[in-house]
Parts: sequence; structure tokens; C-alpha cells
Amino acid sequence: MRLKEPFLLTFGFDKARPEKNMPYSLKKYITQKVHQVLATHTETYRTLLYPKNHEGCFFTLDAFGRFKLISGASKGFLPCSDKTLIGKHFWELFNNWKNAGFEKEIKKKIKEKKAIEFEIPNGKKWYQIYFAPADKGVVGHMIDITKRKEKEAELKLSCEEMEGWIEQRTRQLAEASEALKAEIAERKKVEQEILEIGEQEQRNLGEHIHDNLCQNLAGILMLTKMLAKKLDRHGLEEAKELREIAGLLNDSITQAREIARGVYPVEMEGNSLMISLQGLAARMSGLYGIHCTFASSQPVLIHDNNLATHLYRIAQEAIRNSVVHGEAKQVKIYLNQIGSRMQLVIKDNGKGLGPSAQGGGIGMQIMKYRARRLNAVLDIQNSSPCGTVLTCSFLHPVLKGNKNAVTHSL
Repeated sequence: MRLKEPFLLTFGFDKARPEKNMPYSLKKYITQKVHQVLATHTETYRTLLYPKNHEGCFFTLDAFGRFKLISGASKGFLPCSDKTLIGKHFWELFNNWKNAGFEKEIKKKIKEKKAIEFEIPNGKKWYQIYFAPADKGVVGHMIDITKRKEKEAELKLSCEEMEGWIEQRTRQLAEASEALKAEIAERKKVEQEILEIGEQEQRNLGEHIHDNLCQNLAGILMLTKMLAKKLDRHGLEEAKELREIAGLLNDSITQAREIARGVYPVEMEGNSLMISLQGLAARMSGLYGIHCTFASSQPVLIHDNNLATHLYRIAQEAIRNSVVHGEAKQVKIYLNQIGSRMQLVIKDNGKGLGPSAQGGGIGMQIMKYRARRLNAVLDIQNSSPCGTVLTCSFLHPVLKGNKNAVTHSL
């Protein structure tokens, strides 16, 4: 059988009211499904937007700023219940926020379709508000942050107290630092004065020996020689004894002059330090009965008298320590120049430094002080197989620049 109408028309299809053309069971089934889907989505929407155990107050506003939906106002976030707020304008409840300029800022952000978040006080409480643009209105969320603000205030107060304590402590440390600097400067000044006094006394002693003692001995020597000649003319035996006395006086004059050079060694010319160190080696050999030598790979010229005197005193003290404490029988003095650096080296064959000698006595401390005055590095080590090596390394005052030249006074 061929149908002349569409299949639905076999059921008496009514074009004006198409829902009547469905079988009752199908219509009921579709209606139930639609209601079920709508109910599910509505519940999901309400659950997401207005959860039962949420923090804060959720709400939506229409395009005029009136409450459409709200959840949580009854928990104390807003001044009345959820139902009584529906239809009321947001700024009626929070007129102080409106006057503070938040309304214009919110409208501007909503117009730009941008979310806005801000924190504002309301009485003794603080709130965090979030607005986001929605279809024909605004979605909002408000949370009470009073406790957080109280903690922040406590933390700020603690930070301020800590900053005050740190500032006070920093000031105390700065004052202590200044006092320490003053004490160090005073100590250096005292050390400088002690060295200056010592050097001045040695200089005075050297001048006294040279100008007075040596001259007196020289006068006695001349008188002795004249008396010996007179006795020779008379053929007396005592003339021979006088000549022996003259020889002893001559030796005494030589020794006195050597002592004078030792206590006041360097009168500056370019090569004066080399000559003084060579003379020091000869005097130490005669004084202590050791073999002391001086060597230099090339001429080392130092035109700074203070620098030369410091180096001479370091060498003098080092040799004395080698003989007295190290029981050395052989001491070598080296003065070398490598590029812009110079080295004074004293090497001996003694018994070396023991554990108790590492700190050093007064002589060692004075040597270290002299090295600091020269901005030099003083290093003392045991050598192999025996003995010690003292090295004083420093920049040549001329090669490192005239403005940095060593001009330290003694």
C-alpha cells in the first residue's frame, strides 16, 4: 500500500499544534527528560555558584546594580538576609564605598569586561570584594578578611619593632666599629711612636759613638803615637808597649765605627741599601762567628730612606733570630727584583721554627709591623732539610707609581 501523506499524517498530523501529533508516551518521556536535564544543570549551577559550605557571600547584580541572586548574606556579610536583599541596589547598602570612588572604578572595569578585586573596610571589619562581568550584569563575591588584616597589622608591628631593633643594633655596631677604628689608629700611632723613639735613640747613639767616642779614641790614638815617638828618641823600652796600645786603640775605633753604622745604617743614595746589607753581613759574621753573606742578582736601587731602613732592620732582626734562636752557622741575605716586585730573603741552616716559635716574640712582631708599614707580605717558613726562610715581598715604590710610593716615616 502506497502512502499519499507523510508518515506522521497517518496519526492525524495537526500542523497548527504539532505536539498533539506525538504519542502520549513519547511526549511524556521527552518532557521528563527535558525537566531532568534542566533540573540537573540548574542544581549544578546553583552548587557551583552558591555552595552550601562556602566562605563569603556570592551574589549577582543586574545591569542597574540590583541584587538578583545572593547566598551567604545571612552569615553576617551584609546587613540583612538573603531574601530581603533581592531587588535592592548594591550602593544603597554600601554608600561609603560608593563615595570612596569604587563605583566608578567598578563600572569602568565592567564596561571594559575586566574583573576587579579590592579590599575595603566597613566599620571594624575588612572585606575582600571580587566583581566579574556577566551576561547583563555582574557576578560578585565578598569574603571577610578581618582576621587576616589583624594578623597583617600584627606582622607589620612586629616588622617595625624588628626594623627598629635592627636600626638600633646597626647604630651600636657602627659606633663600636668607629671606636674600634679609633683604637686601631691609636694603637698604630703608639707603635709608630715606639719605633720612632727607638730609631731616634739608635740614631742618637750612632751619632754619639761616631762624633764623640770615635773622635776621643782618635785623639787618644794620636797622643799615644806621639808619646811612642818621644820614647823612641830616648831609646826607652816602653815605646814598644805604647805602639801596641795604639794598635788596640785603632781596632777599637774601627769597631766603634762599625757599631755606629749598625745602629744608624742607611744614609740614602740609590745603592745604599745594598752596601748597608753587605756591611751588615760582614759585621754579623764578626760579631757571632758565623758565615753570613749578601748577594743580589742585579743592582737594586731604592731611593726611599724609610723603606731602606725598614728592610735593613728586618734583615738585622732576622739574622739575630737565626743565630740566637735557630743556632744557625750560615746565613744568606738576598735582595732581588722580579718585574715590579722586590724580595728580601734571609735563609739560614739552623734548626728551624718550633711549634712554640710560630707566634713569635717581640722581635717577630716588630718585623711584621715594619712589613705592614711597607704594605709588604712577610712570610716565614721552615726550609728543607733544615733552617728557615724569611721572605719580605713588596712592590717597588717607583714602579708602582709615585703617588703610591712608600713614604712611611719610621
